[in-house]
Parts: sequence; C-alpha cells; structure tokens
Amino acid sequence: MHYDPEGYVDNAVLHTLRGFRPHVEKIFVVVNGFLDAQSRQRLDGVADEVMERENIGFDIGAYRAAFGRIGYGELAKYDELLLVNYTFLGPVGSFASLFERMDAVPVDFWGMTDHIAMTPHPIAGVGTMPQHLQSYWIAIRQRMLASADFREYWSGLKNAHSYNDVIIKFETQFTKHFADLGYTWKSAYGHERYGTLNASMEAPLAQLDDGCPIFKRRIFFHDAVDRDHAGLAAAEVAKRAIELGYPRDVLIDGIYRRTPSRQLSAALDGYLVLPEQAGDSANVGSKAVVNDDEHFWQSWLRDGQNVFEGASYLIRTGNEFDAASVHAALRAAHSRAFGVIVRQPAGIVNAFDQDDRLGFVVPLVEHRSTDALGKGYAQYGPQVHALADLLGVRPPLEPDAPLTPVLGISALRSDAFASLPQQVAAAGGWDSLASSMGGDKALSDLLDLLAADIARSNGFYTAQATTAFQLRVSHSMLEQKFSRLSSRFGPGPQTPFKGELRTGNGEARAAIARAIKRLAPKTAARMGAAERKAKSTVKRLAQAFRRMVK
Repeated sequence: MHYDPEGYVDNAVLHTLRGFRPHVEKIFVVVNGFLDAQSRQRLDGVADEVMERENIGFDIGAYRAAFGRIGYGELAKYDELLLVNYTFLGPVGSFASLFERMDAVPVDFWGMTDHIAMTPHPIAGVGTMPQHLQSYWIAIRQRMLASADFREYWSGLKNAHSYNDVIIKFETQFTKHFADLGYTWKSAYGHERYGTLNASMEAPLAQLDDGCPIFKRRIFFHDAVDRDHAGLAAAEVAKRAIELGYPRDVLIDGIYRRTPSRQLSAALDGYLVLPEQAGDSANVGSKAVVNDDEHFWQSWLRDGQNVFEGASYLIRTGNEFDAASVHAALRAAHSRAFGVIVRQPAGIVNAFDQDDRLGFVVPLVEHRSTDALGKGYAQYGPQVHALADLLGVRPPLEPDAPLTPVLGISALRSDAFASLPQQVAAAGGWDSLASSMGGDKALSDLLDLLAADIARSNGFYTAQATTAFQLRVSHSMLEQKFSRLSSRFGPGPQTPFKGELRTGNGEARAAIARAIKRLAPKTAARMGAAERKAKSTVKRLAQAFRRMVK
C-alpha cells in the first residue's frame, strides 16, 4: 500500500520492492490517491500490477480494494500473503535470512514487530489496547488466507477516517481478532527481547544488530526530543543502517521530503569540523566563487546577476559589518562564523566534493548571547511560512530554530538552489514578494531563514561548520544551561520538557515579580512601595510586641 499527497514514489519504495522480488511471485501495489506519470512508470518497472484508487479508507480501504481486484479465490492459491506499506525503509542487506527464519516457524500469521498491551488504551483513552503486530508488515499464511474467517473479517471491517482510526480499528485489533479464532501468530522481532513498549521506534539499533532488515521512516521526522527520552538518536540509526549496507542516497530520498531541515541535518551527522587554522585556498581553484555582495539575494533574484559565475559552489562573506559599532558578543560571533566559512574555503569545497547531497553550509548556530535556538524566526514568524508557500518550499519547516547563516555568512551548492530564480518569478517576482513581505531587507532576511529548506526541497541537506575547539565550548555551555534548566523541574528523563516546575526558594514569586516589572512597570513600582510599607509596619508591630512581652 502506497500513499503520497503529491503522487510521488521515492527511491526508497522502489528499493523495498526490488528487495522483495527474489522472494515473491507477485508484487501488487495499491495506491491511495494518484501517481504522477513518472512515478507510475517507475512503479510499473518493479511491480506486476499497480492499482490507483480514490483515497478513501486509509490502509483498510486500500487492502480491501486490492483483495476485490485480485479475488479471494486467487489469493487462496498462495502460500503466504504479505501486507506491507510504505512507512518503513528496507531491506538492509536482504530479506533472505528473515524469510528463511520465519518459514521455519509454524504459525498462521506473523509480523515484523509488535507492540505490548496497554491500559488505558493510549489512543482511545479507555479500555485496553491489546498486544498486537504492527500493521506496516503482516504476513498471512495459507490456512488463514483461504478461510471464511479472513473474507468475513475484511467484509465486516469499516473504513478508517483518520490515522488514529486505522490504529484503533485495524492495527490493534487484527492480531487479537484472529488469535481469538484460534489462529497462531509470532513477531519476528518481538518486544520481549528489547524491554520496550514499541521496539520499532525505541530500539531500532538493537533490532538492526539482530538482523532486522527494516527500520521505520518515522524515526527521522518524529519529535527528536521524544526519541531522546528513549535514548535514541536518528543519526545513530542512519549510520548503523548504512554500515550494514543500506544505500545512503536511498535513505536520504526516503526521508528528506517529510523531515525538517535541522532534523535532517542531525540524522545525517551534519557537522563539518574544520581545522583551527585557515586552510590553503589554492586548492579551491574554479570550483567556488567568493561573493561579498551585501545584497546577495536581491542582486541575484531581482537584478539577474550571475552570482555563481559558472562555479559549482559559492561562499558568501555576508552582510556589511562595522566591527567598531556593534556589541562585542556579536563581533565575536561574526569572527567565529567568518573564520569557519570564509577563511576555510578549501575545507568547505572538500566537504561539498565528498558529499553530493550536501547543499548548504552555515556556521554553527549560536546559543551564546542570543535566543536564536529558541526563537530563530524572530519577528519573521508569520512571513516565513507565507513565503515558503509562495515559493513552493516543502514543509514541514523547523518549528523553533532554522539552520540559518550568521549575518549572511554561508556556502551554497549551485544545484541545491538552481530552481530558486524560477520559483521567485512564478511567485510574482522579487518586487512583488518584497512588497508583501515588508521590503527588500525583510525578503533577504527571510531567504536566509528559508535557505536550508530551499535546499532540502531539492533533495539536499545542510551542515553546520565549526572547529573542534568551538564545538567543545558550545557543548560545555549547553551542558551548564541544561543542568540549570533541569534543576528547576522534577526528576525523570523527560524533564524539563514535561515535568512540573519546582517553585521553591521564592522562584515563582521572583518570576511573577519580573513579569510585572516588564509588563506594567508603574504597577510594579506601586506594589514595591506597598510591600516596603507593609514590611515596615510588620517590623514596628513585632518590635512593639517584644516590648510588651518584656
């Protein structure tokens, strides 16, 4: 079963289907929605039959429609039916050992992974969610496949109307329904081996080490902090899968369209650690051009200048910067950014040369003397989404902290931005966009904020450049900040993201006082005077009371 809102079939889907080919007699792809012409051709090249249908009923509707097309009588002739969808990546290596191992297990149906029982039901909110095979992969053997029970189940199953509906009606009930009828089942990589609720999302590294030939796409675009609570980093999963033979380009093709730019960069270990001293720029040759135009975006996209000058890469020296008139913290940040991008052209070019999916390089995004990591869109929050829509930049955008240049300092691969002039023209041209976004400077700032996602929309990722020393400095300060933040919350691995704020030692009072001073300074002054008067009165009364006692 396949679904894509744009009718697109990525290379990861094709890789999976090619992986099945040596082990199956027939590949039938049922598509919810539609396919673009190229994707239809690509699928026709690897599948025996492709069925496009109206996008109704999610997985339930898709499988039932496919059974209707094939016929239950025809299905009953097969030894085994595999119901799989597009939500996983694989095979890592081959499916051969999996099928060989499971062929020896005498059950009526089996799955790749399972989820333990939970009370209350985590989605319905009441009752118990039974232990179940996860529905992205269910294999049904001939005894069950040829039974009236199987036909009656599908004819009586109501269509799903949402993702949660699929889980409640189909995924969490399928296993129990047939187990209650006496059919036996098994999970190839059962939860009991991993000690987790959901091993496919919480223990993918252990599963890969155990020979599991698939891993879930959701690992790369799910809430990264939530995955961190399970001790999991997407970059580790990607690295292990690639080491075990999964093609890196196929991995990127399978995740970039749904993964925000910062998460994509993190998953691909997007850090360039450059030498402390500037390298030899003589090796750059004609591969890169250095651009010192403060109005870079405007010169290129409005005035039509050939900013790349035929080179593959461009290094921006950034916006005009008068060191004598700015705060020392900004001056230091500019110096660090300039040092790792502009003064390290050989290192940047070498990184581009070695990785043809690297499209954009920015200096390490600062958290010193700035709130960029928490409020990276600053005052441009509403406009950035509007401009992304106008330019056709692929969602989702990073919610909090985009990977963005420091004062324009960055490096671009020409191929990653080749379509941008046409995108701007299609959106009405520079002047029209500038007028709607707040002027030329605002539009330039917005393009800096969107640059990583522009590259991502074209299949490229962004890396942050730094030196080993600056990376250590940054990390040590993050440690201290996080320690201070966590100390204000209760215990547990999810703090300070979900824990209760501790309010001892006058912290709540101090926080309220600061808020009043900021929002209503006159009221704060009156309250301060009243507080001092009250304290003075209490002090006098206490003194009088002590004299009376004496």
